[in-house]
Amino acid sequence: MPLKVMQSDISGLTHGENRVLNKLKAIYGAKEYDAFLYPQPLIMSYNPDFLLIDPFKGVCIIEVKDWSRSYIKYMNRTSVTDVNGKELHNPAYRARQYFNALKNVLEREEFLLNERKELRFRLYSKIIFTEMNSIEIASLKEVLCQPVTECISSNQLTSLSVNTLFTEDTIFLDKGTVSTIRGKVFPELQIKRVQTEIWQFNRKNTLDNRVIATLDYEQEQFARRIPYGHYMVTGVPGSGKTVIMVARAIHLLRENPEWKIKILTYNSSLENKLEQHFKSKHEDFLYMGIKYENIEISTFHQMAREIAAINISGTEDGQFWDVTLPYIAMDKAQSVYDAILIDEYQDFHDSWIKLCLKLCKKHPDKSGELTENIFLAGDRLQSIYNPKSHSWKSLGINIMGRSKLLKTSYRSGGSHIALAMNYLMLDDELQREVEKFYEGRDGICQNFDSESSVNFFTGNHKNINGILLDLLNNNYNPEDILVLGPSHKGNEMLYRNLDNSIKHVAKVSKKFDENKLLITTYHSSKGLENKVCILLNIDRLADNKRLIYVGLTRASERLYIHSYKPEGGEVFNQLLSCNCSGDDEGDTGNSSIVPNTAITL
Repeated sequence: MPLKVMQSDISGLTHGENRVLNKLKAIYGAKEYDAFLYPQPLIMSYNPDFLLIDPFKGVCIIEVKDWSRSYIKYMNRTSVTDVNGKELHNPAYRARQYFNALKNVLEREEFLLNERKELRFRLYSKIIFTEMNSIEIASLKEVLCQPVTECISSNQLTSLSVNTLFTEDTIFLDKGTVSTIRGKVFPELQIKRVQTEIWQFNRKNTLDNRVIATLDYEQEQFARRIPYGHYMVTGVPGSGKTVIMVARAIHLLRENPEWKIKILTYNSSLENKLEQHFKSKHEDFLYMGIKYENIEISTFHQMAREIAAINISGTEDGQFWDVTLPYIAMDKAQSVYDAILIDEYQDFHDSWIKLCLKLCKKHPDKSGELTENIFLAGDRLQSIYNPKSHSWKSLGINIMGRSKLLKTSYRSGGSHIALAMNYLMLDDELQREVEKFYEGRDGICQNFDSESSVNFFTGNHKNINGILLDLLNNNYNPEDILVLGPSHKGNEMLYRNLDNSIKHVAKVSKKFDENKLLITTYHSSKGLENKVCILLNIDRLADNKRLIYVGLTRASERLYIHSYKPEGGEVFNQLLSCNCSGDDEGDTGNSSIVPNTAITL
């Protein structure tokens, strides 16, 4: 399989580094497994030339020097003086610093350690001299032979092999271990902790929930695109759009430590969840020297109100929030951010995008042209606030060749995706939008190992209470459960009718709370995800199919669909029909109707 080079822009590599890169591509081109190569990665405050992760060998840091023997005037164990009198680091000394930095980062993750608190795999450090032969390197062995680094000469480069970079020993690093290594070195790639089977002694041994799930190859590549200009990522629910956006923000900050970056959301629940995400990575960011405090997170309206600096009476209508306030803010706006990243861009009006452009500084792109840095993440099929499509060209945003469509869900269960798509296809307009924005239904799939089910039930508060008790008594934590209702008032009424044992662990809020069973509105659920999602009073949403689509795609394991009507209402029965009918496009998975008589009250 081809070597996965995790950087789209390698224009800064030297002639020798390109030689090494091409040699590595040739070596791994004949392999039947994926290896990851990171050119010029930032490890704490260090920038080695390459970081190579081989799942059958280990991890290797590679430093490349194009120096000839005549280039070196003087060398000791820490420094080099070149022919021009410039003092440089001894590459062996520098490589040891790289090695120790990487070792320190990885040893902070318990999952990567054995019972002796040592790494379960080997780290390697190599210096490749592309213009010095073995005899010339031997003449400098007094200062180049330093543990733990080994030197590779120009003549050895010709016959370079995997065993030269590592050893002949083989040690299998399972997918979870490789993902965790990537997540520790590059914390911006982290998605969440997941439970996975780990391998020991060439067999599956046990389940482990300390594994760090990270962006996949395509997602990471997009997040690492050249840092100047406009970009857009669109995709089905759960396809990683928000995670890519966060990774993009951290990547920009790693490349430009003094940049000021703004992340904008539509609702406060997603704002709160993003803030929690950054707080959870605080230790990793601090250790890696990432100034994540340079990233501000807010809703669009919070930002617009701060800029406009006007009194809000509380009686303002939709026209004020959608148009008037953004234009007042535009009159006072100045270019203060180096990049602005927008989540759920489909719910932003044109005037909002114009304000973002005005707030964004311009930086030269690869061609030298000055441009803003606007990153857009969203899903047109989940547009529940803004009915109009954007004309990006008229707004001055060029995304030609700078967009990516994601059709694989890493959250929603397979049965949930199939049900949601079947439901959209009932509406001619939404079916056309699937063809336009998702480029058709083909290829939409789920990509994680988790059984999913769809369950239908009817009844009053007692029945809902029974479902929640059953879930809490069957291995689900409160924070695993998301309950969605049509209105905040209705959610408050539900809460008052719950058992005290449930009230103690539940919260009615429009803001995400990582420690509670959250009861919130359908509108506030944008961007949220849980193992279990309960869709209450689904028939109340008959006129908002997009909002139903949002609700159907929040759960990774169990989805419950509820109607207060004993026989179910229009939407309830439509969904029941869509789920039972099946479809060649996707597996509808396990489904059931939960009878009232089966619920323990």
